[in-house]
Amino acid sequence: MGSRKHYLRESRYFLDPKNLLRKPRLQLIHVGKCGGTTLRLLLGEDQWVERRFRRLKITHIHVPVFSPSDMYVFAVRNPISRLISAFNWRWHLVVELGRQAHRFPGERDVLVKYGTLSKLAESLYVGGELVGPVVADFNRSIISVRGLPTI
Repeated sequence: MGSRKHYLRESRYFLDPKNLLRKPRLQLIHVGKCGGTTLRLLLGEDQWVERRFRRLKITHIHVPVFSPSDMYVFAVRNPISRLISAFNWRWHLVVELGRQAHRFPGERDVLVKYGTLSKLAESLYVGGELVGPVVADFNRSIISVRGLPTI
């Protein structure tokens, strides 16, 4: 948020007479397993945020709608640690607690079949080639991490 380019764009917005009385909206882009809940709590209680912005909009799971007048906050995380965290969180909710056992069809079966992310990852390749059924399992196993190519 502190780049010169961003500052100049923000300055032009706030110096434009038609925008002087209008506060921008702050958008929190909540990327799963990256501290978004903590950011949400901190930003929601911060008086500076309350004075500076007309409202806090939180986007989670969905693609945010970009607005040039809005300000944005998001956190990123090492993708490997994020993947491990996502797998372990789904395991906890789906297998251990049984809370979301039927939320995503086939997810529980995949989690139980492989047991750990390491076993699932090790099964993805045989002889340097992606294994189609394992790719399908992977794509069904973790709702917050999608995107392996289908074979």
